[in-house]
Amino acid sequence: MENIFNNYDWHDSTLRNIVIDRTSDTIMISIEWPDNTVSDVIFEDCYAFISNMNFGIMTPENILMAEAISDNTEESTLIKDKWRKIGIDLDNLIEFRIETNSTASIIRIFALKVSFKVSESDAFTQK
Repeated sequence: MENIFNNYDWHDSTLRNIVIDRTSDTIMISIEWPDNTVSDVIFEDCYAFISNMNFGIMTPENILMAEAISDNTEESTLIKDKWRKIGIDLDNLIEFRIETNSTASIIRIFALKVSFKVSESDAFTQK
């Protein structure tokens, strides 16, 4: 899963929207790739979402970098330890980190699964 995410050409792609579905602990982000195709990136079995997003700049939200990190980070270790106390094993938890170029925003999603699909909706096209 980590390799699938990391093999995409994230640099200069555009973050179009973020949808958080609390009924299924799923996060979907819509990405416009440098070749102008649009995909939905779907994170399932999410255990944390940390975002520091800056606003006030009216420009497309271009991505500087994105990576999947399966090694234990300080935050992923805290999340795993919290859930381990109630009997849930999150050894396969992955941190997905997205950093934007336009506003220096950082999005961190901690999930067990990620998938990509061609977007069926073009409702968020930037004009």
